[in-house]
Amino acid sequence: ASATLDAAAATENKGSVQVPDPFLKRVLTVANREVLGKAREAGITVGFKDLGAGGVSCVTSELADAGGCGCDVDLALVHTAGDDVPARVVACSETQERYCLAVPARFTGEVLRIYNEEFALPTLYEGACARRIGVVTDDGVYRLRHGDRILCESPVATVTCGVSYARAEAPAPPPAVTGPKAPEAPDAAIAEEWLQLLGHVNVASREHLYRHYDSEVRGCAVLRPGEADAGVVAPVPGSDLGVAVSVDGNPLLGLADPYLAGARAVTEAARNVACVGGRPAAVTDCLNFGNPEVPEVFRQFREAVRGVGDACRGLTLHARGVEPLPVVSGNVSFYNQSAKGRTAAPSPIVACVGNVSDVSHCRSMHFKQAGNRLYLVGLPNDRMQASLAREVGLAVGEDLPPGLELEAVRAEIDAVCSLHEAGLVQSAHDVSDGGLAVCVAEMALGLEGQGCLGADLAMPRPCAHLTPREFLYNERGGFVVEAKRANAGRIERILDAAGARWAALGAVTDGDVLTLRDAAGVPVCAAALDELELAWREGLTRLLATRDLPDPADRRLPAPGPDGEAFVAPALATGAAPRIAVLQLPGMNCEDESARALAAAGAAPEIFRWTRSARELAVFDGFLVPGGFSYQDRVRAGAVAAKDPLIAALLDAAAAGKPILGICNGCQVLIEAGLVPGREPGRLEVALAPNRYPGRRGYFTRWIVLERAEGTRSRFLSGLPVSLPLPIAHAEGRFTHEDPDHFGVLAAEGLLALRYAGTDADGRGPANPNGSLLAAAALTNPAGNVL
Repeated sequence: ASATLDAAAATENKGSVQVPDPFLKRVLTVANREVLGKAREAGITVGFKDLGAGGVSCVTSELADAGGCGCDVDLALVHTAGDDVPARVVACSETQERYCLAVPARFTGEVLRIYNEEFALPTLYEGACARRIGVVTDDGVYRLRHGDRILCESPVATVTCGVSYARAEAPAPPPAVTGPKAPEAPDAAIAEEWLQLLGHVNVASREHLYRHYDSEVRGCAVLRPGEADAGVVAPVPGSDLGVAVSVDGNPLLGLADPYLAGARAVTEAARNVACVGGRPAAVTDCLNFGNPEVPEVFRQFREAVRGVGDACRGLTLHARGVEPLPVVSGNVSFYNQSAKGRTAAPSPIVACVGNVSDVSHCRSMHFKQAGNRLYLVGLPNDRMQASLAREVGLAVGEDLPPGLELEAVRAEIDAVCSLHEAGLVQSAHDVSDGGLAVCVAEMALGLEGQGCLGADLAMPRPCAHLTPREFLYNERGGFVVEAKRANAGRIERILDAAGARWAALGAVTDGDVLTLRDAAGVPVCAAALDELELAWREGLTRLLATRDLPDPADRRLPAPGPDGEAFVAPALATGAAPRIAVLQLPGMNCEDESARALAAAGAAPEIFRWTRSARELAVFDGFLVPGGFSYQDRVRAGAVAAKDPLIAALLDAAAAGKPILGICNGCQVLIEAGLVPGREPGRLEVALAPNRYPGRRGYFTRWIVLERAEGTRSRFLSGLPVSLPLPIAHAEGRFTHEDPDHFGVLAAEGLLALRYAGTDADGRGPANPNGSLLAAAALTNPAGNVL
């Protein structure tokens, strides 16, 4: 990361790039949890850190420094993936997927056993293992050796204090000279401008992008992409506590004022977290700039860092006005420029995490009910520099950046968090790119498959000095909060107590338009929701289409089944809970939520790791093979895992009638192992191929509706309704066969279990997300005990 990007440098440094390995990372993540859990059980305090910049030398010196100790590290003991690796490389290599622990000597044997035996690292990768590489000392000295040869001996603080660089820095530019405001177009053009803003690539729907990622995080997702300004997870089973996360930044503002870009990246990320009830707890940053040896670039970098720091001091931890909001880590990316000298825009990007006290109070950003009141928390101004409106060429407002009022922003965040904690928020959305116009439109458009609600907006009297465009398009920042009319008194008292500037904005309507009236009540403009939605949903995909990229998937959801569909309660077994083994093969990553689901259904689940003997499976009453990427999906998904002794044992269990469920990668494993369709047990009879449907190449995630296949033998589906809504996320889920008529035979024999609802009899139609023959989503075996 220390050279300008050009063809020669790319070739020269190709071998220096560290390539991440998510498969090994996953195994280590679970192993780390096991080690730290054992340490907690034993009351042992450990030092723990991942290896990033500087490799072994950095991680060992930083652990020693953090503990107020010294250390003696022997590089000859550090395991490597090859022979004759120079000591300097062993010390400083930044190879990923490595961790360093500082533990009491009495705990060392248990740590090595967990990594090397229970998780069998040496069998997964050449050179992978856990090893003792040194000792902690009490002399405050950092010693780095290679056997008997001392390579470094220095006070720890000398190693960890960092290096100061003397960089030339350009002077600050002179203050901008602004002339009179340019004349605005007639108000009649506002509705068309609204469409321009919503269709701009910077604010258009990101659905096409987030559909390619799995947002069901360990079964703990509360709010997902597209549903709110921040994602929310509830990571502790049985607890109401949650974590909110948002990532923000504005390169357009970085070009105009890098200090404001850094500060407003913090404030916007914190606002987004507050929109879901999260009190800002910490931030991390990714600072992206050009060549720091260029004086102007270094000035931009310094100013952005100053902005991030000032904003964190101004907002404060949890927006309570005491200690600063901590920056817990960060990353600086320099030299982002082409060989011709074209430099990326100064782009400080900030992620904020927030503490949610009760996830039951989290709400999506979409309007909930006609008649609810709308509040504007934080008032706009007429400064429009670096705004989206200026980017699309609109004449509006002063040519000045929107400014920074940290005390006011802190009060607004505190107010909105307090409203959430009181359970008074129906929806909330931050005012940022595109101003109030984009904010209210996104609240109105509704979630996929839901209807839209309109809004009647009125310019508050404190904003009467603004033009309608300044009121709608200004990006000073703030919130729009929806609440029930009956709670107006409580809401307004909380807003006043927090010291926030606020105003009544209007009301949610059941119409299909967004309307704006001026402070005197005179209608200014009306924008049709169907036109706004079309512009918003297609803004990004139109750009992708010009680059020969696939269109997004059809957004229509299939019908959920006939109205009044009867739900038949499944048969319940009372008495001892059945013992269910949740198999965990290397690379599988859904074992925790699978176990929780089984426990919630009354079973006694146990995560069964691949290093245990297959003979131990005989005591279990049933089995679940979860999702993930077993054995890295080498050869093809599930192929290697199907040869694992644990899966071989399931053939005997299936023959004995024990229930076996395979989900996602588990389904791929059961197919490869010949457990389904199981006409010839142990033989591969059908294939799960890569998704093939127009615009749906590669990994794809969405909610779909399944329906029980007519005449299915599956015992798993007894008592279920006809249809079942489920999230899907996969890249290879297309059931297929060299003979297109083969699945008709399977269906006739009752081996087709579930189909994608809303498809034709032959399985065709937009509701089929991947091109499966007969729209097959699940298969069973002749006995019906494997799904």
